[in-house]
Order: sequence, then structure tokens, then C-alpha cells
Amino acid sequence: MENLTNLISLRPAIPADEPRLHALIEASVRSLQKNDYSPEQINGALGTLLGLDTQLVADGTYLVAEAKAACARIIVGCGGWSHRKTLFGSDHAPVRENDFLDPATDAARIRAFFIHPDWARRGIGTRILEACESAARAAGFSRFEMGATLTGVPLYLARGYHILERIEELENIDTRDQEETDELAALKALEEEASGSPDWRYGETLVRESYFAEYAQELAEDCGMLKDATTWPLTCIDWDEASDLLKQDYFSVDFDGATYWIRS
Repeated sequence: MENLTNLISLRPAIPADEPRLHALIEASVRSLQKNDYSPEQINGALGTLLGLDTQLVADGTYLVAEAKAACARIIVGCGGWSHRKTLFGSDHAPVRENDFLDPATDAARIRAFFIHPDWARRGIGTRILEACESAARAAGFSRFEMGATLTGVPLYLARGYHILERIEELENIDTRDQEETDELAALKALEEEASGSPDWRYGETLVRESYFAEYAQELAEDCGMLKDATTWPLTCIDWDEASDLLKQDYFSVDFDGATYWIRS
């Protein structure tokens, strides 16, 4: 995996980006979410529940990730945060709340993350999320929340977020069917087991198996171990083997057919 530090840059989105953002969002949803949602669900959500909220662009809180491509730069990802009450959805979502949040009592909204399928699973979403969290903290917020698609859950779990509203929603159903009962049991088991880690509420503590090798490289970079990962011998590191060794400091949790790793 190449080092993207010098290849990817983040900046606030501007109105001129909007046509490219619409195209990126549709490509991302149709490709990356097809394993979690049916074509009918995707078609119904695009442009309403899933899409661009231009209020975020106007507020200056929506970021784009750009990659160098020859003499040009291309948008490969986007995501933002908000100090308004709207939790999710595009300009055409059925429910919008543009009132401002109170940083003293409310959680900032994490909004509308999409990565181009050609650039997925390279840590771009994590970089955008970290930038959004930092900007929200600078605006006085200390908590964050979002309405996530199933496809986005692994990213947010890897950053230490909790699945809370769905648990509460299921608990408030008077008569649950078997599927809802099983889902609630699995979510509560995940929450209980993961909370056994002393670092559960701080940073990247819950990491999906499919992401762990990338996480290992990012951790090494954050610790200053890779001063220039684009040169030999750092380009020859076997990150799958390195991640297997790192797992000795973690314990595993199985949830919904996937394995996650938590600091022990």
C-alpha cells in the first residue's frame, strides 16, 4: 500500500465542486454499498437520504479529499461536520432541521462521507473524519454523532464510536420479531464485550479485520516510525505479517459475521 500523505490533500468544498461531488457520491453509493443494500433501496435513497447537502458547503464545514493526477487534482472523497441539527440527508431529504446546535449541550453532526470506489480502503475516510472532529472541537463541541449506513459502520467503529440509537430503537419496540431480537442481542453483546477494553472510549480501539493491516501502517506512521514510507526498505514491509504481530496486543470480537479487534 502506498503512502498517501503527500498524494492526498484536504480542503473545504466550494460551490464549483458540486457537480463533481454529485457524480462521486453516486459512484460511491452504487459500488461500495451494493453488498449492504438492494438496487431498489439504493435507487430510492440516492438524491434524498444519500446525497449532497449544499448547506454544509455554504457553511464551510464540508471537506473534499483531492489526489494528484498528473498535472491535475481529482476529488476522491468527501465528508463533513455540522453545527446544525440535520443529522443526515441531501438537499431533498424529507426532514431537515437548520437550527443551530449548542456546543455546550449538543453533539456536532458528522455528515455525508463518501469515497470514490477506486480509492476506497486507503484511509481517506479516516483522514476526513479526523479533520472534521478537530474542526468541531475547535468550534467548542466535545461530542459527535451521525446517522451511518451499514457500509460506513466499520469506519466509525474503528474510530471508537458506539452503536447507540439502534440499540435504543430496538429496546423500545414492544413486540420484536426474531430478527430484531437477534440484532439487539448481537449489538448489546458487542457493546458489552468492547467496553471491557480500558481504551474503548478513546480513539481507534475497535478495528475491523479487513482494515487491520491498513490500521497497522497508519499506527506506525502516527508513531513516527515511517519517516519516508515511499523509499526502500520501508516499501518492502509485509503489512499483513506486521498486523498479525500487532494483534497480540488486542482481543477479538465477532459481530454480524465480521471480526473486530480491540486493545487488550
